[in-house]
Amino acid sequence: MTFPGRRARYLLITLSALLAGAYFLPEIAISAFYHPDKAIYNPPPRFAEPVIFTAKDGTRLHGWFIPSSVAPAQDALATVIHAHGNAGNMSAHWPLVSWLPGR
Repeated sequence: MTFPGRRARYLLITLSALLAGAYFLPEIAISAFYHPDKAIYNPPPRFAEPVIFTAKDGTRLHGWFIPSSVAPAQDALATVIHAHGNAGNMSAHWPLVSWLPGR
C-alpha cells in the first residue's frame, strides 16, 4: 500500500479547504454583511405611521409612512421610498432623510 506524497496531500487539503469554503461562503457572507437589528437609534417622528406588508417571496417588511409636512398627502408631488440597506434599521438612517417631508 502506497501513501500519497507530501505534494499530493497538500493538494488534497487545499482542494478540500476550497470546496468547504465555497460551500460555507454564502452563510458566512450573510452572517457577516446582512445583520439588521432591532435597536432604536432614533425614534420615529411622531407623525410616522408604521406599515407592514408582505413581499412576493413571503418576507414581511416593516416601514414608516411619513406624509409630507408641506401639503396634504393627496397634494404631494411624489413619493419617496427610502431603502436603508442591509444593516441596522430605519431608525439608524432617519437623520439622513429627515429633511424630505419638509420638501
